Amino acid sequence: MDKVTFIATGDAFMTRRLPEKHYDGFKELSELISSHDVKFTNLEITVHDREGYPSACSGGTWAMTSPAVMDDLKSYGFNIYNAANNHTLDYSHNGLEATMRHLYERGMNYVGIGKCLADACAPKYIECPRGRAAI
Repeated sequence: MDKVTFIATGDAFMTRRLPEKHYDGFKELSELISSHDVKFTNLEITVHDREGYPSACSGGTWAMTSPAVMDDLKSYGFNIYNAANNHTLDYSHNGLEATMRHLYERGMNYVGIGKCLADACAPKYIECPRGRAAI
């Protein structure tokens, strides 16, 4: 029986667009990630066009990126993003809601955040050729 394969990376802290022609090694890295069924990374930033305001305390720095950067992050081949981390509320609730909206608009499956605790805790399922995975 074939097994569902899983790859995970650490923090995705992208604040700038990738070069138009990417960079040496991009193709190999994206092929490695894409060769697995479940492709997981930690979204270590908020995603918005200054739609929130900085919280009094940050997760170490106020982490924000333009929504267009998500198109580049998506090009690596990830299919699930964790968004619950120390930067989730760097730009308060408006930043959180904007992050969810921009991820949703791009079809980026995410876990760990939501409009309420039940949504944030809900599992997400990834349908794979060899089975189903839940995060």
